[in-house]
Amino acid sequence: MSESGQLKESHNEKDKELLSLRDIHETHQRESSTQLRDLEAQLKSSEQRVSDLNERTELSALTQKLEDEEKQSSSTTESLTAEIDGLRAGLESLSAQKEELEKLMDSKGDEALMQIKLMDKINKASADTVALTEQINSLQHQLDSLKMKKSETKSELDREKQEKSDLSNQIIDVKKALVEQEAAYNTLGEGTNRSTNC
Repeated sequence: MSESGQLKESHNEKDKELLSLRDIHETHQRESSTQLRDLEAQLKSSEQRVSDLNERTELSALTQKLEDEEKQSSSTTESLTAEIDGLRAGLESLSAQKEELEKLMDSKGDEALMQIKLMDKINKASADTVALTEQINSLQHQLDSLKMKKSETKSELDREKQEKSDLSNQIIDVKKALVEQEAAYNTLGEGTNRSTNC
């Protein structure tokens, strides 16, 4: 083969290599561009979810409200319990007085009227005790309900805090991947330009 033919064949081989390299670069550029778009969409979605979570910080205010209601219910329950204890002590005292009056009934008829009045007091004290006991039971039920709501709210708040933390980490990872993809994309672009110039 003549020298001219060899040069022509060599030139054709280089053209083929250049075309092949150019195809590879273009393929890589298309893939990188697609990956960049996907990562940008993922980043936007994650940031939107974080924004939504930030709008739900009202859960913290709800937790504080539940704690305040729980304290108030506990204070009311303690106050009513102390009042019941006082009524029970008074009831025991009245019962003791009744026993003493019953012993005097046979010999002192006038004591009958006193006993009736005493019985009225005892009945009233008993009714007050029953009413207060029912009120305490109702308040205790409300207190238990508040504690359950507080626990559920706290669990939901913890879950949202964890989700927010996970999303923040995900955003950091996606941003890092975006930077790496953009760098790779730019490198491919520079490589294609150099190959074209050659």
